[in-house]
Amino acid sequence: MKTVKAGNVVFGEGRVKICVPVTAADASELLEAVKRLSAPEIDLIEFRADYYRDNCVNALRLLRAAAGGRPVLFTIRTKEEGGLADLTDEAYRRQILEAAPEADLVDVEYARFEKMEDGGVFLSRLKESGVKVIGSAHDFQTTPPAEEITAKLCAMQEAGFDISKIAVMPASGSDVLRLMKASLRMKDGLADRPYITMSMGKEGLISRCACSFTGSCLTFGTAGRSSAPGQIPASDLEKILDILHNYAEEA
Repeated sequence: MKTVKAGNVVFGEGRVKICVPVTAADASELLEAVKRLSAPEIDLIEFRADYYRDNCVNALRLLRAAAGGRPVLFTIRTKEEGGLADLTDEAYRRQILEAAPEADLVDVEYARFEKMEDGGVFLSRLKESGVKVIGSAHDFQTTPPAEEITAKLCAMQEAGFDISKIAVMPASGSDVLRLMKASLRMKDGLADRPYITMSMGKEGLISRCACSFTGSCLTFGTAGRSSAPGQIPASDLEKILDILHNYAEEA
């Protein structure tokens, strides 16, 4: 499996990376959030632009200056995928293209990408700006069959995304195991590049901690307000991930 480098972080090798979202609404809240981003366990920072009411490009510049070489991920999550943004397809594209030169990674919702007549051109334009692109899919209602999960992750790979991501909502422990089974199938031969999988909510907490087992290259923690159900403090995540990673290395 090939690796992906963004900023000073290499996805697909070493310990599972920890990403912390910033959900500030304005510049004042952003400055407060920046104070919490110096913790050594934070590998990268996600700027959730759908929460932000001021100029997003300026916010990205501030975050990158405070990040100390750690990559910054730009995400504008739409209402269709559990976020706050209510945008036309054109406005969604425009905001991502404007932000890309100031970010290290950008998130592109795969459902929107699939509807684009020139999705390949859009993806190429993003990559030409030097940014790495995460294709993402979110199901806040159910957990699809494992075959459907792997098919979507593989489709994102084939489309050319640098990293593919899928997050689902469980109704039971069996749903969590289904997501983890799909992730293991990716690890066991379907994946040719890094991917991210998670089961959300309290029920799915184990999937956020067992990434070294399932192959997911990244997990999301908090350093303040969470951006999705089931996230736990990054400091706690680091302890769990280090124990599991060290045990796997020794085994």
